[in-house]
Amino acid sequence: MTEVVDADQRTMKQAMLDFGRKLRDGADASLFYYSGHGVQARGENYLIPVDASIKDEGELDLQAVDVNPFLNVMEGSASKINIVILDACRNNPFGSSFRSASRG
Repeated sequence: MTEVVDADQRTMKQAMLDFGRKLRDGADASLFYYSGHGVQARGENYLIPVDASIKDEGELDLQAVDVNPFLNVMEGSASKINIVILDACRNNPFGSSFRSASRG
């Protein structure tokens, strides 16, 4: 089991990488639970680390964590079942700067 609390971007990405590697080593089932803030922009879903200071949509790829590549890692694992729970508020805290963001 891996637990990460109040993670910055580097810590989040490292924990997700480590988790994906454990799945490749063999697991009957996997569970990924995220509780925090998220944003959807340009059809992609991003998890927002505690150290992010995002001013506009163009900064998402640099400061947030795109969850889709991680979901692809889970899907490609040998796990018989993968469970993903994203308990993330998707209200847009950045005002009108995110044209494609919507309330979740």
